[in-house]
Amino acid sequence: INQRQINAQNEQNIQEVKRIYASQITLEVSYIKEAQDRILEIIKETGGFLATLNQRKVVIRVPAEKFDESIGKITALGTVINKKIYTYDVSDQWTELKQKLALARRARARLDVLLKRVKKVEERLRILEERERLTRIIERYKKILKAMDSYIKYSLIEIYLRTRSKSAYSSSKISPFAWINLLTPNRN
Repeated sequence: INQRQINAQNEQNIQEVKRIYASQITLEVSYIKEAQDRILEIIKETGGFLATLNQRKVVIRVPAEKFDESIGKITALGTVINKKIYTYDVSDQWTELKQKLALARRARARLDVLLKRVKKVEERLRILEERERLTRIIERYKKILKAMDSYIKYSLIEIYLRTRSKSAYSSSKISPFAWINLLTPNRN
């Protein structure tokens, strides 16, 4: 065993852990619009951003280090009906892609050196075709790594909102007048 193998082994052991965090939350709230507005405030507070907003679904991305804090703030907005948290360890895939990218770049650099030496037109064309193929592979690897880095850096939280049902309010009598007890705060 030589020093190079020892260094390579140590580098593998020190490999940084790459994780993607995601969550799906279903909340029952009094007012959907108010809950959406508060979620938008949470995004600003945490340095995240909005991915999707529609009538009853909000998808946000928050910095991974603020994931737990964001989940806590969001679940405090109403009654949690369902909550799922996912963690994906992508360390091996990320490392493998980085290695493949480095290998493809080295191969393309060798082709560049070879291209300078070759004089025959047919050989130059084959080298250029191979170089072009490697360039496409390199660009694909870079796009995948960029997307992975984005999901590692910013966690995904999907929030499904629904209003409280009328039956939740009918169990408690607010007034001795029956018609007032039939009123509901649901504005949506």
